[in-house]
Amino acid sequence: MQTIRWGIAGLGKIAGRFAEDLKLLHDHRLVAVASRSAENARQFAQRYNADYWFDDFRLLVGCPEIDAVYVAAPHADHYTLTIAALQNGKHVLCEKPMGINAAEVAAMQKLATEKGLFLMEALWTRYMPSFLKMLEWLPQIGAIREIRADFGFAAHFPDEHRLMDKNKGGGSLLDIGIYPVFLALQLLGKPEKIAATATFNHSGIDTSCQITFDYPQKNCKAMLSCSILEDTVSEAVITGENGSIHMAKPWHNWGTVTLHLPDKEPVLFIPEKRGIGLWLETVAAGEAIRSGKAEEPLLPHATSLQIAQTLDEIRCLIGLVYPQDMRVEA
Repeated sequence: MQTIRWGIAGLGKIAGRFAEDLKLLHDHRLVAVASRSAENARQFAQRYNADYWFDDFRLLVGCPEIDAVYVAAPHADHYTLTIAALQNGKHVLCEKPMGINAAEVAAMQKLATEKGLFLMEALWTRYMPSFLKMLEWLPQIGAIREIRADFGFAAHFPDEHRLMDKNKGGGSLLDIGIYPVFLALQLLGKPEKIAATATFNHSGIDTSCQITFDYPQKNCKAMLSCSILEDTVSEAVITGENGSIHMAKPWHNWGTVTLHLPDKEPVLFIPEKRGIGLWLETVAAGEAIRSGKAEEPLLPHATSLQIAQTLDEIRCLIGLVYPQDMRVEA
């Protein structure tokens, strides 16, 4: 079996988690890493046994020893790094959100298709056992009437941290609001109407966001929220005509899932945790790359584009504009 040789662009916290999970896979290997800081790149390479390290992303995407690039840099760099990797013939697994806006995502997907290369958004929730179990149980609760999902934590970071920096695509919506938005879109599709409000800090990033997706024709709603001001319950509840499914904190990855049906004992699913969980999406990406697929069936281009378009609509409603919004023409 072909070993997928990985390069990592951007060496923050999520990059370390990805590298840690790669150790669990015998047919994937970390070969090269890149950071703007030479010392950071050198230390990361030593820690995770990468063969090469670079302080220039151009050298990483041009490295002939790698097959694919995991883009783990701040949100604002996803577009430029992904485009550079694709132009150099590399497959790409790009951290969520794939782009700052739908125009970036569309341009990235267009280039990947033209080059015949694999491109996928690293939205790990789609591959987690808890999410798959929820989908398996979904028919038992009947037509969905309501979804409630939130994600929140207290972000005690300095202004220069990527989450607090508007130039880096900071804020709650793109970073964690994407999870409840993805859940609603996955289960109910595009809403007929969206309502949204948000709070902002002194630097202009959204610190919390409350969103309602309305589906009048389906007679249901989705109430979604995100916050970097406080720790929230961070759970998801899907209520149907015949029962409900409760996804406990942290619902977007290893949380337990409970099925509630009338006159029956609740059924509890406790996922058997292995590693951090990023290896699951990596396995899916690797299988697609080996089989010559341009997209991964569970998370195709259309899904990522719909997410980006929906986030754009929410940002329009709350008045959140990033400098990168003028960078790419749709």
